[in-house]
Amino acid sequence: MNPRASWLTLVVALSACGAGESTADAGFVANCSKSQAIQTVTSQSGAYTLYVCDAATPVVGFNNFTYLVMDQSGTPQDGLSLSIQPWMPYMNHGSPGTPTVTSSGAGQYQIANVVFQMAGEWQLRTAISAATSDSADPQFNID
Repeated sequence: MNPRASWLTLVVALSACGAGESTADAGFVANCSKSQAIQTVTSQSGAYTLYVCDAATPVVGFNNFTYLVMDQSGTPQDGLSLSIQPWMPYMNHGSPGTPTVTSSGAGQYQIANVVFQMAGEWQLRTAISAATSDSADPQFNID
């Protein structure tokens, strides 16, 4: 094989590594607001509204999100315990890794280490524990 063909083969092989997988911007939306939300979800009981923000379009791979959680009157809700489980309903399976949730005040919750390991429809099954326990399932179609 001539050197030029070898070089081309190497470039093609390296570009294929991790094909279909990428990493979303590692940053969080500093202050998630209604106008920045890529999705708005009302909880199962209607007690909470979740505004879901992301610094980048969700992708196959690692993602970070920021939730703004408000009650029915529009008051930001601090002191909640959120548990997040990425779930692919059509394949009936979850995701590797465990998302971490950090409260940053003013109803803001940063969710890190969300892994969507393949393209398709995904839910972020969100359990909300507080005086009123509830759940919400934001959904994403990952390309």
